[in-house]
Amino acid sequence: EKLVIEAFQVADVTVTKRHFHAIYRLKNTQIIIAKLVNRQDAIKILRNKKKLRNLTNDDKAKLGSKKIYVNESLCTTYRQLMGKCRALARKKIIASYYTINGKIKITHGRNDKTEIISHEND
Repeated sequence: EKLVIEAFQVADVTVTKRHFHAIYRLKNTQIIIAKLVNRQDAIKILRNKKKLRNLTNDDKAKLGSKKIYVNESLCTTYRQLMGKCRALARKKIIASYYTINGKIKITHGRNDKTEIISHEND
């Protein structure tokens, strides 16, 4: 719990134990799952997750990790759709993709508008 709270503080999001429904480590891995009680807190964290990508050496030492990833919890259909977006991004068919508030958003190029997709045909 302490490690997760410190990681979120690095991302400029103040949380305490009461903000979490559950925090647990997956067996035999370093992966930690944290389920938040309030959706608003989750949105704050998701908006600030870029700050966790480029940690300073002090933050890496403090958290005991070189990389921290924050992902939104998605249903199976949207996880599969994200996998297809990842493949399209690798092939340079789309420029970028991300999720926010349970929606998948993509851009085709640098100056293109962001599109929301909800189906493979989109």
